[in-house]
Amino acid sequence: MTVLTWQKQSNIENSIKKFIDAQISSESLQLLNQSGVATDVTCVIGQRVNKNWNLPIIQVYSDSKTTERLEIGSNNRLDDYLVIVECRTLLSGQERNLAEWVENAINDGMTYYEYSVTVGDPDNPTETDSGHIRIDFVSSNPVSLGDDIDLFDKYRYRTTIRCSLT
Repeated sequence: MTVLTWQKQSNIENSIKKFIDAQISSESLQLLNQSGVATDVTCVIGQRVNKNWNLPIIQVYSDSKTTERLEIGSNNRLDDYLVIVECRTLLSGQERNLAEWVENAINDGMTYYEYSVTVGDPDNPTETDSGHIRIDFVSSNPVSLGDDIDLFDKYRYRTTIRCSLT
């Protein structure tokens, strides 16, 4: 029997989250809320919005992958992974500032970790340093859906990155 554990896309998401979390912590990064009180920024993995999140938040999720042949006649592949990083904030303009902070933070790439879980203990994965994630920016745009929308979508900025493993 084979227990399928985290594959490259999940490893990339978790490696990026680990890196962003470390950057947030090292800078004690906060943004102001509507009352002018400094609020911690958090990072989550996953495409679906969770209404229990506390804004501001950085959301990371894998979108797709391309697998080009490394060379003609070879079955070796060069995998690139498209990852979305969305910044959701409480006040107008903060989403752009937070996105720029994220882009500057991840520009040089980060350590790629392979995660594995033990049967019976899925909440405590082990991590192994397995290389480097190289980042190429594909797009960086505000998501404008109008003013009469949910707060989770009102001040949102999306950065699309291509990740390669080295």
